[in-house]
Amino acid sequence: PMAKLGEGDERWIVEDRQDGTNVRGWHWSEKDLLPWSQDKLGELFENVSVDASAHGCESLTLRGVASCTGEAYLNTRKGKRIPGYELDVKVSYEAIV
Repeated sequence: PMAKLGEGDERWIVEDRQDGTNVRGWHWSEKDLLPWSQDKLGELFENVSVDASAHGCESLTLRGVASCTGEAYLNTRKGKRIPGYELDVKVSYEAIV
């Protein structure tokens, strides 16, 4: 059931504020995480040796992220975090056949 105006329902954790502050992320907010994602993927794919036998190679090494474009974000609504992403990642590699 909906709270009625003026009844002071305890579920309503945000008070009416003159300054319009988004108290504890109750209303919708969005944070851009693309720069963080680019850095993290760069760390994860830097000089990683891969089991080459499954790929018909003598050795296979990931050298890093060549490019990472798209979007990555963290939305917050009513205190709940909702991550989302759509990334186009190109990884450079070195293989010995």
